[in-house]
Amino acid sequence: MATPKSRTSRGNIRRFATRGGETHYKVRIRRQGHDLAATFTTRAAAEAWLRERLGAIAAGTLTTAPPPTVGVLFDRYRAHVLPGKAPKTRYDQGRLLSRWEAFLGPDTPLADLTPARLEDFKQRPRERGTGALSDAAIAADFRLIHHVLAYARDVDLLQANPADRVAVPTPKPRKGWLRDEEARRLLHECEEVDPRLHVLVGLCLYAGLRRSEALRLRWADVDLGPTPVLNLVSTKGDKPRSVPVVPELATLLRGRQDLLRDIGIAMLPTAPVFAEFDPRAGFEKARQRAHLPWVVLHHLRHTAGSWLGQTGASAFTIAETLGHSDIRTTQRYVHLDDATRRNALETAMKRRGRPTNR
Repeated sequence: MATPKSRTSRGNIRRFATRGGETHYKVRIRRQGHDLAATFTTRAAAEAWLRERLGAIAAGTLTTAPPPTVGVLFDRYRAHVLPGKAPKTRYDQGRLLSRWEAFLGPDTPLADLTPARLEDFKQRPRERGTGALSDAAIAADFRLIHHVLAYARDVDLLQANPADRVAVPTPKPRKGWLRDEEARRLLHECEEVDPRLHVLVGLCLYAGLRRSEALRLRWADVDLGPTPVLNLVSTKGDKPRSVPVVPELATLLRGRQDLLRDIGIAMLPTAPVFAEFDPRAGFEKARQRAHLPWVVLHHLRHTAGSWLGQTGASAFTIAETLGHSDIRTTQRYVHLDDATRRNALETAMKRRGRPTNR
């Protein structure tokens, strides 16, 4: 559909929608050798800028603005794009933005950014550890810079996105879920390392919680009555949901309550289930002891989805449990083992009647 324009002999204002669905107004002036463009969030601001620039051109007082720099772009992105993202995404992307800004140089003109310059970022050192960056880390780096530079193009700070011409490696698929024996081994080592970690891993594994959801859990959200349930309020996208509590998880949560009572800590409704707990170091130790160095906490959520799928749960049920708003996301979380696929094929053959070889 064509975008509405307001044209005059002096310039034009075009209304368009950003990727986030916000309405912006782009102004373009071509007059007396000047070719100017700017983008605004309101039509009034766009018209005011148009009048001011046309007046300056007529009076001969218009001076050329300095070229936009990396620092200017990143500041605008932090102010206008990051606030609309989830808290953890804001934190992670904020850190990566700072690394990109330091690498490119805040005073570097955007026009000087080339695909070759962006390619050099692949060789940056790790924040922790040694060795080359993984394909997954490089892909994450370039997803962000591609989006930032696409935003620069949308708001007329760049004519083209140099990241479009950077070759980004495709991460190798990792095993995304745990088999029963692997899950038991990991739970055992988590219990040995830290009882809090044992409960946290149980929440991710048995209820499919995200790490952030488990760490923000309050006792008011935990109902261990006759039909135990978690009533999640602080979730990704702020979409509350309820998750039934299976007996294994109920046992872990009751054990957590007993421990807190024994050491004299009151479990007020607003009190967190985990107070000031960072699971990273403990989980690293537990996964190494369990001989599962590839596992990250998010794999436990994939495991919960896979276990549901392997027992015949519908995609809708899995999406509701995991808190997915798009069923296509759920499909990436369900990994079926060989036995489940074999049973499905056997059942299908029995229903249809096996073909005979002649």
